[in-house]
Amino acid sequence: MTNGLKKTRIAVLLFAAVMTFSFALASCRGGNKNNSNDFLDEISNFPEVKAMTNVVFLTDEPTDDQPYYTVRVSQNMETHIVTIYWFYVYTNPYRIMYYDVISDSEMTLEQWRQSKNSSLAGTKWVCQEGNFTQTITFPNDRDYEVDGEWAGTYSVDGNMVLMQRDETHIDAFELMGDELIFTAPSGDTMVYKQQNIPDGAIVGMMEHNYS
Repeated sequence: MTNGLKKTRIAVLLFAAVMTFSFALASCRGGNKNNSNDFLDEISNFPEVKAMTNVVFLTDEPTDDQPYYTVRVSQNMETHIVTIYWFYVYTNPYRIMYYDVISDSEMTLEQWRQSKNSSLAGTKWVCQEGNFTQTITFPNDRDYEVDGEWAGTYSVDGNMVLMQRDETHIDAFELMGDELIFTAPSGDTMVYKQQNIPDGAIVGMMEHNYS
């Protein structure tokens, strides 16, 4: 075999090896969801996330006890960061689940979107610090009361409870399990603990004219 043929054969073999490696690398990248940038890009394109401002992603790596990535979609409020949505990202098989902090359970994205306007109806929450005590109750899926008096309307989105006192005043509370947390612009927090309501008890007896 002449030197020219040897060089040609070597060149062909090298080209084939490079193409095989490139194809394998491209295939791996195309199906690899272990890279956090892949699923963060996907989550960032959720309509609910795209509607947010000053978004911050907080992620935790999988562990033996929790075989998934934890993604907290949060909002920078200047004085503090508030988590709006929680997602669990599984890699084998790949799927994104929504974590509901109210029920401490996972749900599919479809289930989450169907139940986003969840209700706190019939629940009671108490903040007690020293001599200060304040009670918030939700008699139905629209209204809330403070210390037994009608105070406004509310809505639930993710783990955020938005309480609207009037057209210009909306207080955002973070729902974390059995705690309802309000963080003031100063950074001070008020923690309301959920209270058990006896069977048969009626929450919210105050009448209000909605007209």
